[in-house]
Amino acid sequence: MDIAIADDQLPGDLFKNQGNGYFKNIGPTSGTDVGVTGLAHAGMGIDWGDYDQCGKLEFVVTTYQHQVTSLYKQKAPDLFADICYTANIGLASEPYVGFGIKFLDYDNDGKLDLMCVNGHAVDNIAKTDKTTDYRQIPQLFHNVGGGRLEEVTKSSGAVFQTPIVGRGLAVGDIDNSGRLSALIMDVEGRTLLLQNNAKNTNHFLTLKLQGTKSNRDAIGAIVMIEAGGKRWRQDVSPTGSFLSSHDIRVHIGLGSAKQADKIEVRWTSGLRQTLTNIVGDRFLTLVEGQGVTETGKGK
Repeated sequence: MDIAIADDQLPGDLFKNQGNGYFKNIGPTSGTDVGVTGLAHAGMGIDWGDYDQCGKLEFVVTTYQHQVTSLYKQKAPDLFADICYTANIGLASEPYVGFGIKFLDYDNDGKLDLMCVNGHAVDNIAKTDKTTDYRQIPQLFHNVGGGRLEEVTKSSGAVFQTPIVGRGLAVGDIDNSGRLSALIMDVEGRTLLLQNNAKNTNHFLTLKLQGTKSNRDAIGAIVMIEAGGKRWRQDVSPTGSFLSSHDIRVHIGLGSAKQADKIEVRWTSGLRQTLTNIVGDRFLTLVEGQGVTETGKGK
């Protein structure tokens, strides 16, 4: 596992694991230390995800007002480019101060969407800057494929129309419905629990990994999925966003496919386990080096 750090008003850090107990900061040489303008930004929230189903992880960093949220894509080994504008989140994020951010597949179509919560850091900012306010709306971007994210904030419910002082954002399947929900922390108000009631016919799988030789929570394990003629990656991690922790289970949207044709788990111990023809809409547990057991079905 490597380590990416979003730094406030300083160049970002990307520590590459050398495999011998040491890390090397490749931020300055990888292109991830600055934003698309070539300047250091006020990094706040951060998250990793294979949002374009390329098999590699991209990572996103929220920023301050008049700075765009950065989305770094690996173009070559250890070399990234900020593709926020081509991904269609650059202009949409510029008016806001972003904090919590998370990749999530809220509609189970197999493609990672993006949610961001915003809120200014200066409570009386409106007195000196008439273009903004302390309270700001959250944002939701739907992954339409081809590496593009389409903002659907206005059509996603009343919560996304209500300005808040957003900070933390945590994601998980709170009711085992097979749909991911979100928890938002508002500095000046009540905590918001956004239950996902979206109705669609897409299928899912939820996979809980338990390590034996690897760490028990399987943090750092890589899960490669093949379904519906596509192949993509998900990593086991409760991290990401801003001062938040998430449902550690791997939530896999399958789209119209009723099963995952193949799931390969790459444990941190080096062991690889492969599952084939896994019927969807179920909750499964896989113990390292052992078989898979079913723990329930979605609602």
